[in-house]
Amino acid sequence: MSDVKGLSLIVTIVDRKIGKKVKKLFKRFGCNYHLTFVGKGTAPKEIFEYLGVGVIEKDVVLSVVDVELKNQLFDALITKLHFDKPGKGVACSIPINGIDSAAALDRVLKKEN
Repeated sequence: MSDVKGLSLIVTIVDRKIGKKVKKLFKRFGCNYHLTFVGKGTAPKEIFEYLGVGVIEKDVVLSVVDVELKNQLFDALITKLHFDKPGKGVACSIPINGIDSAAALDRVLKKEN
């Protein structure tokens, strides 16, 4: 089992199809466990119609990462995907304080060949 100091869940919200870029970027740092799903904006439908953009769908990417990689991943989001510019995406992290078993931890941290 790896010597892990802690885990974090990084939640990244980007425009549709950019989620693949987020996962590819994170995999370069050894982060291999992701769950991606489609999210929809919460603004009233009338606002989207007024702006002429219809319903805006987003990719929501949940990534389990070693806490020591977290800052590097946020830096990569800024430098590679320009998260420092408006409208490019948002991300936050949530600490994971416990894993149910050593087997679950091994599964999450498993490196892909």
